[in-house]
Amino acid sequence: MYHWKMFKIGLPLVSSIFLLIGVLFSLQAEPLPQTEITPPETVDVPTQTGVSILKQDNDGLLIALNTAIINSTNDVYLLQHELNANIQEPGAPALPYYSTFIALPPEANVSITVTPIEVHTVNNVVIPAVEAPTLSFINYDEESPFPVTAVTPQVASDKTEQAIYPASTQIPNTIYQLSEPMYFRDIRLVKLDLFPLQYRPQQQEVTQTSQMLVNIQFHGAKFDNLQPAPSVHDIYHNSLAHKILNFEQGKAWRSLPSSMQATGDNKASASLVSLPAGATAYKIEIDQDGIYDITGQDLTSAGMAISNINPDHIEFMSRGEPVAYEFIKNGANAGIIEANDIIRFYGEGVNGSRREKQFLTHNIYWLWSDPDGSSTSIDTLPNNPDADLATSFIDSITREDENYFFSTWTDQWEQFPNEPDSWYWAHLRSPTSQNYEIELPDPILEDTQATTYTVEVLTRESYVNEFNYSVEVCLNGTFGCVQTTWTGHQNVNIMNTVPMTSLVPGTNEFTINLSNSVAPDSRVRLFLNRITVEYLRSLKAVDDELFFTDAVGGRTMIVQDFSEGEPDNILVWDITTPLNPTQIALDYDDILENNGRYTYTIGIPNTTTTTQQYIATTVSNTLSPDHISQYQVPTTIEPVDGADWVAISYKDFLPQTQNLAEHRAQAAYGGMKTHVVDIEDVINLYYHGLAMPEAIHAFLENSLTWPTKPSYVVLMGDGVVSPRHLPCAAYCYSDWDVNAQNFVPTDIQFIDRYQGLTPTDSTYVFLVGDDLLADMAIGRLAAESISQAEAMVDKIIRYEENLLAKVPGYQRVLFIADNPDPDAGGNFCDTNLEQTGSLIPADYEQTHLCREDYANDVAFTETIKAETYPGAAILTYRGHGAIHAWGNSPRFWSADSSVSDEALKRTWANHLSQKPVAILSADCLDGYFALPGHSGLSERFMNLDEYAGAAAHWSSSGLGLDHEHTALLEGFYESLFGTEQIRLGDATNYAKLHFSLSANYAKSEMYSFNLQGDPAMQINVLDLSVFLPVIIR
Repeated sequence: MYHWKMFKIGLPLVSSIFLLIGVLFSLQAEPLPQTEITPPETVDVPTQTGVSILKQDNDGLLIALNTAIINSTNDVYLLQHELNANIQEPGAPALPYYSTFIALPPEANVSITVTPIEVHTVNNVVIPAVEAPTLSFINYDEESPFPVTAVTPQVASDKTEQAIYPASTQIPNTIYQLSEPMYFRDIRLVKLDLFPLQYRPQQQEVTQTSQMLVNIQFHGAKFDNLQPAPSVHDIYHNSLAHKILNFEQGKAWRSLPSSMQATGDNKASASLVSLPAGATAYKIEIDQDGIYDITGQDLTSAGMAISNINPDHIEFMSRGEPVAYEFIKNGANAGIIEANDIIRFYGEGVNGSRREKQFLTHNIYWLWSDPDGSSTSIDTLPNNPDADLATSFIDSITREDENYFFSTWTDQWEQFPNEPDSWYWAHLRSPTSQNYEIELPDPILEDTQATTYTVEVLTRESYVNEFNYSVEVCLNGTFGCVQTTWTGHQNVNIMNTVPMTSLVPGTNEFTINLSNSVAPDSRVRLFLNRITVEYLRSLKAVDDELFFTDAVGGRTMIVQDFSEGEPDNILVWDITTPLNPTQIALDYDDILENNGRYTYTIGIPNTTTTTQQYIATTVSNTLSPDHISQYQVPTTIEPVDGADWVAISYKDFLPQTQNLAEHRAQAAYGGMKTHVVDIEDVINLYYHGLAMPEAIHAFLENSLTWPTKPSYVVLMGDGVVSPRHLPCAAYCYSDWDVNAQNFVPTDIQFIDRYQGLTPTDSTYVFLVGDDLLADMAIGRLAAESISQAEAMVDKIIRYEENLLAKVPGYQRVLFIADNPDPDAGGNFCDTNLEQTGSLIPADYEQTHLCREDYANDVAFTETIKAETYPGAAILTYRGHGAIHAWGNSPRFWSADSSVSDEALKRTWANHLSQKPVAILSADCLDGYFALPGHSGLSERFMNLDEYAGAAAHWSSSGLGLDHEHTALLEGFYESLFGTEQIRLGDATNYAKLHFSLSANYAKSEMYSFNLQGDPAMQINVLDLSVFLPVIIR
């Protein structure tokens, strides 16, 4: 039996709407030179405290900032209530300052001059330094793919720490700071910080500019051809009314950047791939470099009626660029393609950035017939050997097996020597000595020549553990050893240059010796990523093929050890320009036979200053594509009049997505223009057929040129962080599924401070400007089956039907709190009640369930289940979390793979009342929807049928701090009850905007909080005139 506590709390609609807190640290720029100017004689400087706009026009604005004069340390703290932000940088004094957005005219540059009017100095002021947050390893499992489930900040010290504060330094060292320009959809902004207090820690001296004039000037503005991009009900514009100092002035300047504007029939962001609209094209997938043959029979098998195709009309393209090819006529009939005819071209596998290699197994080429097109043929040049002979070249060979998935546990990749990677060759735990092999064909073993090797490793520790690492690498026993040491979590290249005689032909062995750390612990771990060896190699073929380079250019290359002596069966191509190679024709004089093996003498004039690249092979070695498929190119996938709401769906889920679109088009549920597209079309038309996040981003960016520009985006289908279907040898969950389908790609970014790699859909709507402000609202329905897609759409529709019908229960917010954890998260129940609950208007019922009030988890979960029956508009959880569970040791609500859908459904009672909820999770990881085979708690709640669980779930796919989650929830509820926003995605976007301006800002949260649901779903519902109580159970 539980005790009911009922009491009335009187609250204003919103306690306060803060006028911008904090700073977007990712956008901060160096301040302009500080200048003092004489205030204009015609300006009366006000004496009241606060900010006043004295003058504004298209050339700029003049403002005054006045603060109450301080005389002591206590006055500094009192000033925090007068200003709106506090310095949060670890090691800096915790000083208050003023922060705001300034609207900018289109394309204008901005300059600032600050005039101090009154300046005071106060001594004997003690300001503590801001200390960095520390990680707390709650439920840490060293075999887990995730490092922690909770973190907590340390409180500031009561006295200054001279080790942190630089000697005699005034902090901050400028009176203002200005960000780079950013865009909030069509509103151009800069962030301005004013620092009326500056502190010298050693002297304990504060300099206060209690009165200052700030002259903000605009230069080079362009006011012609403005093209605003209003959202539905202009949500994006209205939400900034209290956030921009010169909001009214900026209203007239709204416009997309000129680079994104549509001008007549020419769109700046037109489709990136020139596939033939309305025609049939053939998608060709290849996985390695080489010379490829496509036969007429191959095209017939893919669906092409080759007897109707003139070979002169063939168009060939890759990544939006034409591909040169050779057409080889073997059939008897001219003017058509026959089964034994051949299209020969040079193809590349996935050779791009490591980012590409996270997503792709194959590169894509396209072929189609166009009578009006112009094909590109491979040129053939005669062989032209000269006296400058070469029998060797510098080769670089890399081995990088991919056995272990690791999210890297760091966001510091910009400080590391390599691009981020999530797949690793081997795992080492100290103390250990392990051997790794790499094949090096035909090294030239001369003492006068050197080879360089690079062994790339990544430590497997969180940065909070400053372990000491000592790694020795040796080549082929005791040759070429090198010792490398470092401290802390790092990506490291261990490099050494040794004589070529250290190598052996064929298999070479690297030994890696990992020693124990001296402190703080004895054992350390790291991942081996790859081994690269650059060495002098003989020009000898392996299996009748050799890729080689001529770094000098124009030399004659003597290439040995082929089995083919007929010139017509020999292929030597200059592939310096891979899409447009040149064939070098050999004749018998260029071929030398010796004991049944052949040496080719190859020469071509060097017409460029770049290193020339070649392939020498034989006709019998040509490759065939892995797959050729037919694709009917749409005439367009863009709606004529544009759309307010757009959905990108996997093909099998299109009917369910269309049902949701029809619901959203109804007047009662938005009355929006809707548009549904197939993800395959988006990938093929907007990113060359490459299944990468860039395709979705390009499509949405282009949608800002439509007559009606989308405000809401739905992704229908699950995505995974391992789209290449690789097996994971260890340190992944046991249910890792190599067959998990990547229905609609999610982006993967290495931005989480503690976790590293994080799946995110937020980047898809970072469209205008180089910033982290969303320009549309986006949500995902992570369906893996038609039945799941149906269940999610049904719940969204039922939720809104209940909402509009004012069904009992949708006047309530249900709060759930984990056990208190002072060392790693705080008192979750108190924070729910006092900080988040206080944001709910008095005419809403609140029910608070706290784990600490129950004898065991069973009693707690049974109460939760019972409380879902009467319904709730929003369920807010705060506490510890994992991908599949809520709660800390033990998990009180789990949805791991051992829990069936039916069993999980029975933990809810809302399916009995048909009252799905919208969930906000202020925890870690339960929004991680992209681990293959290991569904997150959010996914499981969303996928339940019969209206059980959630119709929407906003939560994190990463790791964060409780006070950051509090700021996000504060912004969310402020958007619902303090502005006119009523839709879920608008509220989540506003929450991130609010968070980005708060003192608790951390950019990783801008990526990791993802919405599962329809962002256009209405969630703000009732304006009740009757009092409803707060209930604590």
